[in-house]
Amino acid sequence: MHWVDVVDPCIGVTCGPGAQCRPTADAQSYNCECPSSCPSYGDHEGSRPLCASDARDYPGECEMRRAACETNTNITFKYYDPCAGVTCPDPELCQLDDHRAPSCRCAEPCPLEFSPVCASDGKTYSNECQMHRESCRARKQLRIIFKGQCSTGINPCAEVECRHGAECRVEGAGVAVCACPPPCEPVLRPVCGSDARTHDSECELRRAACLLGRELRVLHAGPCGSNGICAGRVCPHGGECVAAGGRGVCRCPRCSNEFAPVCGSDGISYGNRCKLQLEACRHRRDVQVLYDGPCKSCAGVECPAGTWCARGACACSTPCADVPREPVCSNTRATFVHECALQRAACEARMRGEPPLRVAYYGECTDTQDENATAGTNRTGKLTDTTNEIRSSDDTESSSEPGAGTAVCARVQCAYEATCAVDSNGQPRCACLFDCAAAAAAAVTSAPVCASDLRLYPTLCHMKLESCRRQEDLRLRPLALCRGLEYR
Repeated sequence: MHWVDVVDPCIGVTCGPGAQCRPTADAQSYNCECPSSCPSYGDHEGSRPLCASDARDYPGECEMRRAACETNTNITFKYYDPCAGVTCPDPELCQLDDHRAPSCRCAEPCPLEFSPVCASDGKTYSNECQMHRESCRARKQLRIIFKGQCSTGINPCAEVECRHGAECRVEGAGVAVCACPPPCEPVLRPVCGSDARTHDSECELRRAACLLGRELRVLHAGPCGSNGICAGRVCPHGGECVAAGGRGVCRCPRCSNEFAPVCGSDGISYGNRCKLQLEACRHRRDVQVLYDGPCKSCAGVECPAGTWCARGACACSTPCADVPREPVCSNTRATFVHECALQRAACEARMRGEPPLRVAYYGECTDTQDENATAGTNRTGKLTDTTNEIRSSDDTESSSEPGAGTAVCARVQCAYEATCAVDSNGQPRCACLFDCAAAAAAAVTSAPVCASDLRLYPTLCHMKLESCRRQEDLRLRPLALCRGLEYR
């Protein structure tokens, strides 16, 4: 009997993900087979589930291969994250020691005193202790360049622009260089990058961007693919989606201890933008950054009429963003898109000590209407009507000298286009000095106008006169609203 050597048919055969090549019974062919079942070795010591490249835990290699075969995806083993499920009290952070054992670290107690230092990463920290805490959290060596905020001295990093994930670092000779981040922790917290590749962690993505010299950003937490656990998920109040236990969960951001204060829309100062976002996330409320720098108190600040306190100083902050377009013409013959914009400009003019700005009439400025407005607000005409603050025509005409009224009225501002006039006692009073008959005669066509009180007036001048008499705001409205009404 002669023995014949049989060649293994699986030599040189490559099967799909997770499958293994097995010869047929006659050894003439082969089949690529997926594991149909996997043995169980119980919960003996060392049987902890291992983490795979799809960010899932598997009891063993067999289960991993079976999953790869079923999904036709190449899955390999990765190091698992010992910090998964470990909760550290704030401000501690879970990190791995030299034996990959999890521990809560970076909780050095720091005083509240403000004694800023500029560190070797070109950033300001509120005191030296906070710098050491950040050094622990970021796993990088930090040292003091000088005491004080980086903006108050010569900060070498201010002249350096680091790109593609590189970080500024000040060398021993005081020279600033761009360096790639230090090696990352050997843990798997996968993120999908803008290069359509899955990176083991956000740290690894930033390091890869720096080493490759490319701009990379995180698209979402979890592996890339249409079934990414954080793909398309938006976390409210500044939270961020992270992979945990094979699913996406929202968590509040982790912030550095850098001192770069901002003022929030809640009137509270925060150490940096991230800490404002962290506060909004923890308390589930919307807080926006108003401006860079600590909030400036308005306590004890008194502002002139028409101005508001902002950042500890008086300013004109009338919000006009949502005001509809309704053009108005000013007494300087400048057209504003709406009265709100004119009022803001008038406020700024007052702050600069310039002459007052007011509404001449509603609508675009035109030569014809400017003439009508001039005729309709006769500054030297006869007093035709009075209000509570207006004296009779006899009083106003009894000024002793022609120039006396101008001097007395120099600081008087009358509302609703009233004119300052001087009574018999030499006291300034606001009077409605309108000559609407002359305005109607000067106009090419005398057209009636409809006012916001839904009354019809013969001319725009008559509407202004009524507004002045009542000391109420009247605006032009479409003529159709007042059709069929009699003139007032």
